[in-house]
Amino acid sequence: MEPTGAGAGAGVIQCWETLPEDLLVTVFCQLEIPDLLRSGAVCASWHAAYRAFRRLRLPSPKQPPCLLYSCDAYGPDAAGLYCPSTGATYRIPVSCGGGGGGFRNLTLIGSADGWVVAADEIGNLRLLNPLTGAHAELPPLSTMHHVEAAFDDEDEGGGLAYDIVDRLYNRPSLVRVPAREVRDCMYFRAVLSCGPHAAAAGGGDAAACVVLLLHMPRCELSYARPGDERWTWISPGAGTGLRWRNLYCDAAYSRNDGLFYVVRDDDSVHALDLTGPSPVARKVFDERTWSTSLPSRYLEDVHLPCAQPCRYLVNTPSGELLHVWRFRQWVSSYYSSSDDQDDSSYDSSSYEDQDDSSDSSSEDQDDSSSRDLYEDLITRDIQLYRTDFHGKKLDATDSLDNHALFLGYNTSLCLPTEDFSGLKPNHAYITDDSLEFVNYFKQNKKEIGMWNIESQILERFGGASSLEEPWLNWPAPIWMTPSLL
Repeated sequence: MEPTGAGAGAGVIQCWETLPEDLLVTVFCQLEIPDLLRSGAVCASWHAAYRAFRRLRLPSPKQPPCLLYSCDAYGPDAAGLYCPSTGATYRIPVSCGGGGGGFRNLTLIGSADGWVVAADEIGNLRLLNPLTGAHAELPPLSTMHHVEAAFDDEDEGGGLAYDIVDRLYNRPSLVRVPAREVRDCMYFRAVLSCGPHAAAAGGGDAAACVVLLLHMPRCELSYARPGDERWTWISPGAGTGLRWRNLYCDAAYSRNDGLFYVVRDDDSVHALDLTGPSPVARKVFDERTWSTSLPSRYLEDVHLPCAQPCRYLVNTPSGELLHVWRFRQWVSSYYSSSDDQDDSSYDSSSYEDQDDSSDSSSEDQDDSSSRDLYEDLITRDIQLYRTDFHGKKLDATDSLDNHALFLGYNTSLCLPTEDFSGLKPNHAYITDDSLEFVNYFKQNKKEIGMWNIESQILERFGGASSLEEPWLNWPAPIWMTPSLL
């Protein structure tokens, strides 16, 4: 006879506990990683199966990108993971700060294959897998071509500083930056070819992991592999074909040809081959002038502050290289805060007629005393252009069809939504990635949500207001694809 009542519940629990390990491991191979992590905490036998899964380095199914963030509930050492395709959240159970520091002591400037590029409190970079706690060291900041470590007796933060050489108009000038401040101004973004352990697990060479860094001054390029002693500068000039005063905006790595593609603020694109003893670059797409006619309603404002778009390069599943332009605008935080409390989405055009210079009342200023300034940086449009390399032109498109974008400090992604139930087609999942806004106005609300390409509206996750969202302002949340490798 089947047990009933309390005995029935106990029997079910005992039944689940005694499932064979090989069966559990097979099931674990089909789970999304947040669910897999939860399963490993069910009981002792399930935890043993989870450890076997990890030990065998078995592959998981394709994982949807998740938001890595900090929140009050998890404290300063741990991090949170939010999956927009399911709405699930998960506390990462390891202290992922490394070096004795907590998660909130890091600055995140890149991610790929489950790994993030993080700067510590004195500006040095490392690779980190937040889910496993694994680290891979990168060369110190002081090994970059234009940086030297220094000591400043007048600095109250311990004296360590960096002397950074800037060659504006071929006239070298020296800027001394305290070590505790250097990460706020030094790094624009980092792009990875792959995660260091992902390369080795796939039968490839762990040295295939390359970190391409866009950095001060004026978005120059350097690269390194885990374990290298120094950063290698990709020098402008005849040797590489790159221009001085680089002003590079973004980079994308193509696994089809093993090349990095970098885009400048004039929309020119260079392909970089970093596999040899020295970098090789070639121009693959010519620069444009802003007088060139393109179907953009914002081009007439390009000479205004923040009017030029933030540019992204995105590899599509079909092998195309997509140019994505993200137009942003400073708006009064008073209006954005009040609207966020009432609605689950907002139309950025509703702010364009507001007077950004209007003064807040003293009462409003008191309520916002934790904020660095009374303005927020919001997205007002996202535009898409396919790259016609043969015709040397950009072809505008107004739809992603059944694909979704993920934009921010992460390596930009374009994913087919049929592979990930819950992701919305023709949407761009965005986070803040403006160096000036993220690093200098750390207490200001970060823009996180789903940009509807068709309606040009930013939608909140699950209809929740910003007051209900758990993520804090620092470190700035970043998209990452979970991986246990």
